[in-house]
Amino acid sequence: MSCRRPGALFRLPLPAAAAVILLLAAVQASAAGRPQPFSPAHDVTVMTQNLYPGFFESDVLSAQTPEELVAAAADAWQAIHDTDFPARADRIAEEIASARPDLVGLQEAFAYTEFDAEFNVVESIDFLDILLEKLADHGAHYRVAASETDIDVFLPIDFEGDGVEATDRGAFLVRTDLPSGFLRVLSASSGNFDAHIEFPVLDGSILIQRGWQSADVFIRGRFFRFVNTHLEDLDLDVQAAQVAELLAGPADGGGLPVILVGDFNSDANTDEPGYAAVLAGGFADTWLDLHPSDTAYTCCQTPDLLSPYALSFRYDVIFRKDGPTTQDIFLVGDENADRVPPPNGLWPSDHAGVVSTLLLPDLD
Repeated sequence: MSCRRPGALFRLPLPAAAAVILLLAAVQASAAGRPQPFSPAHDVTVMTQNLYPGFFESDVLSAQTPEELVAAAADAWQAIHDTDFPARADRIAEEIASARPDLVGLQEAFAYTEFDAEFNVVESIDFLDILLEKLADHGAHYRVAASETDIDVFLPIDFEGDGVEATDRGAFLVRTDLPSGFLRVLSASSGNFDAHIEFPVLDGSILIQRGWQSADVFIRGRFFRFVNTHLEDLDLDVQAAQVAELLAGPADGGGLPVILVGDFNSDANTDEPGYAAVLAGGFADTWLDLHPSDTAYTCCQTPDLLSPYALSFRYDVIFRKDGPTTQDIFLVGDENADRVPPPNGLWPSDHAGVVSTLLLPDLD
């Protein structure tokens, strides 16, 4: 059952009292005389969305011969076109424009560049650029506040020297259309976990890293730490090590309230170990705050994105720690009405998105 709304390792210390007073005064002055269409409550709305690369990676990773690798890579490049990210991005942008989250955590924000044998660029598909353009088309204005590269690999798509560079990134977006001073990213950082895997392919290997982005944020008179992440799914021991790094590093707010979002590749519905470890680290699951008896699913549609509803896991979670209280939470991209209009008919992603509004506490 899904519920919808109708219709760093680098830490910025808590500011000194004088600095806070100056900042709040600047915010008040900048907003003076203008209408305030925003809630007087000290709330923040956040979202997490896995964008889906457009193909099933295991087909490439399982290649046993050069011929199999080229065939799998060529099929993947065709699948990327068939799953039509510009059309999907328009639907995702529409959902974001409707919910107007202040910050959006993105996973699998791929960039692809096709090269010919002379290394001339034939085609480029950059998910972040496309999504930002679609958001602007819907009247929603965001910028990339932080990003990191998890995978960067060149895949041959024929035996003539043509190939595609595939770059997997995590990123988070921040709104740029709020009145001056309402929302400030005071620090932003990103990184890869030390724990990672190297997947053997033919006589070599593909480095598969996962990572995070973090920021200390000032919004509507309150400070908090925002973290977006994507954890490993091919090796649960590596995933466990990544959770430990996350809790000891960027998700340690150093006294600030923390909101942690992402694709954790660990089923929240069955308390799988990665998810359970985050809870054991002092975080609460915002979905359970408001829907303790309602099961939600966020993953995974079939690779071609054309099947009937196939979600059966809850990998995408918004966690809170040290003070925020959950006011609202709902899924997006999980109903047939969210699909790309016919004749395309694609789901926006193989993951549903999650949007939550939280009330931030006073800081002592």
